[in-house]
Amino acid sequence: MKKGFSLPELLICLLVMGVIASMIAPSLTDLLPNKKKYLFKSAYKIVEQAVAELIQDDSIYPDGDFENATDATFFCDNFTSKVNTVSTVDCSQSLTAPDDEANFMTSNGQKWWGFYTTFATDPATVYVDVNGDSGDNTVGEDILRIDIYKNGKITVTETPETDYLLAQ
Repeated sequence: MKKGFSLPELLICLLVMGVIASMIAPSLTDLLPNKKKYLFKSAYKIVEQAVAELIQDDSIYPDGDFENATDATFFCDNFTSKVNTVSTVDCSQSLTAPDDEANFMTSNGQKWWGFYTTFATDPATVYVDVNGDSGDNTVGEDILRIDIYKNGKITVTETPETDYLLAQ
């Protein structure tokens, strides 16, 4: 008498394991963290903290709002002084995501646009590429929008940004 399994028995076993794996796989992927969500929350907190520090700094904004920007580079220069930048900071012109090079890159690899503003139009819209050079580099996918108002209020009005902030 031979010991072991026959080929048909092994194939049936593999088929059953494959069916079970295909039923379990979708629920396992739901358990994995959404990297973009965490990166966007990180970027949002960077903006939140830097804007709060700027608004409260009477030597920069004595009226407690962004109304007294002397020129379009004023906000950009002051914002970048509050965050850890690792690239050359370009506050000299209006740059558009993702068509142009970013105004600056932070130490976590995120690229930032839209900081060339006098807040003449409220709000100022800034964009952050949460994963830097990797990924789609598409607005609404990994380049996300944050609106900053003259009074320091920060909002997100687009999807997936609102979904990312509301998610636990």
